[in-house]
Amino acid sequence: MPLATFIVVILVIILIGFVAFRLVKDSPDRAELARLQTRDQDFQNTTILLQEKTRTCESLQIEKTRLEADLANERRATAEKLELLDDSEARLKTEFENLANRIFEDKGKILTEQNRERISGLLQPFKEQLESFPTRVDEVHRQDTELPPDLMVNI
Repeated sequence: MPLATFIVVILVIILIGFVAFRLVKDSPDRAELARLQTRDQDFQNTTILLQEKTRTCESLQIEKTRLEADLANERRATAEKLELLDDSEARLKTEFENLANRIFEDKGKILTEQNRERISGLLQPFKEQLESFPTRVDEVHRQDTELPPDLMVNI
């Protein structure tokens, strides 16, 4: 075997040994690399999930703010409606009292007029008798004071 072949064989053996050594030596590094790549993928997935959760949280925060504003507006509107209702109730109470008083006054006037008419109706015959009474008294007085016609002839 010539020396050049021998050197080539030795070099090939050294090269195979070196490659085998590297493979054996790099095996834990490759396992670590695979583990790190898996962790990197998990980290990226977690980052994406965190971004999605952050967006969801932000949209929920915006929704919460909107709902709080709506609630405040509803409370304000309800307070205004209650105030209007109280005002309307007070106004209606006053109007009802005024109407009741007016009806009471009108009914009182009607009853007074009816009572006047009834009393006048009851007293009318008495009034007529009272009006004719002085005439009758005068007549009776005249009759009493006058002499009868047959007595007048004798005088």
